[in-house]
Amino acid sequence: MKQQLEQAYKEVEGDLLKDLRQLISFESVSAYGSQLDECASFLKELLRGFGFSVEVVKNKANKPVVLAERIPRGNGGATLLLYNHYDVQPPEPLEEWSSNPFELVERGDRLFGRGVADDKGDIISRLYAVEILDKITSGEAGLGIKWIIEGEEEVGSPSLDAFVAEHLDKIRADACLWEAGDLTEQGIPNFYLGVKGMLYVEISRRTADYDKHSMYAPIIPNAAWELIQLLSRLRDKRGRVRIPGFYKRVKPPTREELKSIREIRIDYKRLMQQLGIREVRHKTAYQALRELVFEPTCNIAGLASGHVGKGAKTITPSLASVKIDFRLVPGQRPEEVLESLRRFVKRFGDFDINVYTMLPPARCRPGSPVVKAAVEAAVEIYGVKPNVFPSMYGTGPLASIVKHGIDAGMLNSISNPESNLHAPNENIMKKDLMRSTLQLASMFRRLAT
Repeated sequence: MKQQLEQAYKEVEGDLLKDLRQLISFESVSAYGSQLDECASFLKELLRGFGFSVEVVKNKANKPVVLAERIPRGNGGATLLLYNHYDVQPPEPLEEWSSNPFELVERGDRLFGRGVADDKGDIISRLYAVEILDKITSGEAGLGIKWIIEGEEEVGSPSLDAFVAEHLDKIRADACLWEAGDLTEQGIPNFYLGVKGMLYVEISRRTADYDKHSMYAPIIPNAAWELIQLLSRLRDKRGRVRIPGFYKRVKPPTREELKSIREIRIDYKRLMQQLGIREVRHKTAYQALRELVFEPTCNIAGLASGHVGKGAKTITPSLASVKIDFRLVPGQRPEEVLESLRRFVKRFGDFDINVYTMLPPARCRPGSPVVKAAVEAAVEIYGVKPNVFPSMYGTGPLASIVKHGIDAGMLNSISNPESNLHAPNENIMKKDLMRSTLQLASMFRRLAT
C-alpha cells in the first residue's frame, strides 16, 4: 500500500505545490486583519474543485470562517472533522528573511514562506491526502469529511468557541483532526492528544499620578517594590503556586498516561542545548516530560516599571505591571483560577487585574479509533511508532471541539525543530510535506472502512 500511496503522490505533487504557492501568497495576517476575506474566498473555490460543498460564514468578529463538507460515496466509514487556520503570524522583522515571506521559495530540500509550517502547508497536505484517497479507492471511500478553517488562531481564536456552538450541526463528527504536530530531529512524528489551558493576565499597581523624584523614596510608596513583594508571594522556590486552591482540582495522570510518556523518545540534553539552557533541573527526560505535560505553571512573561532606558534617572516609579501566563491542566478551570487570583492579590494591596486570555485544558481519549488509525498510518509511512503525548506543553482552543463530545488531537506531523515557526524564514522539508500527506491518506483509508 505504501508504494501505491507514493505513486499517487508523485502524480499530484506538481498541483500540490502550485496550490500551496498560491495559498502562501495571501498576506492573511490576523493581527493586521489583512487579506482574510481574499484568502477565505480562495480556499472556498479550491475546496469546491476537490468535491467539497463550501460556504464562508462570518463569525461574531466579522471574520470569515470556511466551512466545508464532503459526503462519502461508500458506506461504513467514519465522519472526520478537520480543523485548520489560514491566518498567519506577522512576517516582521522583514530584513531577517532571505526571501519574500509571502512567496513560496524552494531552497535545497526545504520550502520557505510564511505559513508553510503553520498552518497553510497542513491545509494543502490534507487536501491532497483526500485526492490520494480518491485515487487509491477509485473515489469510493466511505469517509465523510467536514472542515473548519478559521482566520483568528494566531490571535487566540477569540470567536471560535461561540462559532462552534452556533454551527455545531455542520461541525459534529466522530472525531476531529486538529492542526498538525511536529517531528523530532530524528524524524519521529510527535502526536498530541490534548492541550493545556491558559489564563493570561496583566497585574498592575499605580501608587501616584506620575513618577516622583527618588529623594522622596523614604516617605512615598514605590509601585515597583510593591509589585515585586506580591510576586515573591505568588510562587515558592520550587515553583509551586501559592494561590489557595490552585491545585485542588488538578487531576493526577493515569497509569496509561504515565506509561505513554515513558515510551516517548526524546533527547533531553539536546533539547536543553537547543533552548540555550545551561543548568539542567531534571536528571531524566521522564522527569522533565512529567512536569511539561502534567504540571500547571505560573510564568512571568514580562515586567515593566520606571526607567529602563539608557543612563541613570533617579525616580520612584508610580506604575508597575507584570504579565503572567498560567498554563492549566485537566480539572482546572480558568475562571475559577482567576477568582482565586483576585482574592489572593487583594490581600496584598490595591492591584488591578486585566484578563487577556482564558482557555480551558482539553484531552482526547488515547484509545479512540482516530488515534489508532493515525498511529498505524505513521508506522506504515515513517517506519517507526510516533511519540504520543497525552498533551502538548502549550495551549490552543481544542476545548471548543472536545467539550461537545468530539475526540480531537494533533495526529499528523509537518514541521521540524528548524522550521522557525512564528519567526523569519519559516520552512518545512519537502520530504516532510510528502510524508505528512501520505500518512494522512493512509489514516483516511483506515477510517473509511
